[in-house]
Amino acid sequence: MKFTTLIPTTRNDGTAVKPSVLAGLLNGLWRPFGGMTNEGVVTGRSIEEATQRAINLEVLARMNWTARLHGDVGEYEEEDVEEFARRSKAEIDATAEGRDLVEELHPGGIPGEPRNTGSWPYLLALLDSGQLYIDEIGGLGF
Repeated sequence: MKFTTLIPTTRNDGTAVKPSVLAGLLNGLWRPFGGMTNEGVVTGRSIEEATQRAINLEVLARMNWTARLHGDVGEYEEEDVEEFARRSKAEIDATAEGRDLVEELHPGGIPGEPRNTGSWPYLLALLDSGQLYIDEIGGLGF
């Protein structure tokens, strides 16, 4: 039997949960079952953040699994390597100049609202619209 739980590491008021409190909670969860795994990649400062990380991990795993079905794609083309290098340098230069390259390339957003909210609002909107669903194996369907 396996169960998964998300444990927030930050309280609703933004204060961190003490490590001793987390350790006591984890101890209380694994002891009755005699074991536990800690998939650290899906830890987060809130339920939303941990869930978003778990969803991102699941989506990336599916993408890699699907790509693997098509066999080895070989090395990157030289023009792609050059483009990756150009974009990386542009981001480094913009940051050094105090510019927000994301805002420059993708203007918009709601004034006064945080710009970098991740994909959580987008995923909620997809769920509400019915374009995102839980598929037959418990993963996300698009």
